[in-house]
Amino acid sequence: MRESKSGRGLRERIARYVRHQRLRLLRVKASPESVARGMAIGVFVGFIPLLPSQTLVAVGLAVMLKSSKLAAAIGTLVTNPFTWVFLYLLFYRIGRAILPFDIPPLDISRLDARTLLDSGWRMAAAMVAGGLILAVPSSILAYYASLRGILAYRTRRTER
Repeated sequence: MRESKSGRGLRERIARYVRHQRLRLLRVKASPESVARGMAIGVFVGFIPLLPSQTLVAVGLAVMLKSSKLAAAIGTLVTNPFTWVFLYLLFYRIGRAILPFDIPPLDISRLDARTLLDSGWRMAAAMVAGGLILAVPSSILAYYASLRGILAYRTRRTER
């Protein structure tokens, strides 16, 4: 089966975008610790379902914690249009499994406004709880992976 040009073009644009963001992050003039802390903040906030305002929250926290604002903004891209549905369903299932109160199972085929209104706060609580469970280890991993990557990049760059 042949691949369409538009599909290949989209993949190439996404790959180019990811490479560009990675280079922007590596070239930030801030200390490696500040950049890594910003990345960890961004990933942490990215795992909390705050969709339209994730970047604002992450950048605000980065300012308060004296971290890289750019890294925080880039870190929120862990949730993006390609991963939102998958991650939010995962957050919901994890939250539903750990919270002590009754949360209805999510049946997407029968999801209507009435169901959302009746169980909205419980569904939101499940998503936030599940997101927090995944946010902590993910942000720790993001911190150390970013720190190591930035230090390695800067070492290679000074050797040239």
